[in-house]
Amino acid sequence: MPSHILGIGIDLIEVDRIKAAYERWGERFLRKVFTEAEVKYCFRKKEPFPSLAARFAAKEAGFKAFSQAGIHVVLWRSLYVERDKYGRPTLRLKDHDENRTHLALTHTRGLAMATVVVEAVS
Repeated sequence: MPSHILGIGIDLIEVDRIKAAYERWGERFLRKVFTEAEVKYCFRKKEPFPSLAARFAAKEAGFKAFSQAGIHVVLWRSLYVERDKYGRPTLRLKDHDENRTHLALTHTRGLAMATVVVEAVS
C-alpha cells in the first residue's frame, strides 16, 4: 500500500514543568490537557509525571506534525496517546482516521521527548 509522509514533529519538555503545572492547577490542568484514560494510565505509576510529560510532548509534537500536514489541531484533548493491542503507544487525533501516525516516546526523571510522523495512506 503506497504512502507518504505529510508531517514530522518533535518535542522535548522538562518533567518538572508538568509537575509544577499540576501542583499549581491540579485537576483543572489535567482535565484541560489530558484525556481521562491518559490520566488513569499515568497515575497508576509510582511516579506519574514522567509519563504525563511524555504525553504532553506527544501532543506538542502532534500539533507540529499535523500542522505540516495542513490539519489544524486546536484542543489539547483532541490529540491523545493510547496503547495498541501490542502495548505500544500510539497518537490519535479525535474524529480523524484518514492518516496513520507513528509515535516514539522516551523519558528520564528529568526530561520527556516525543517524535510524531503523520503518514498519508492511499
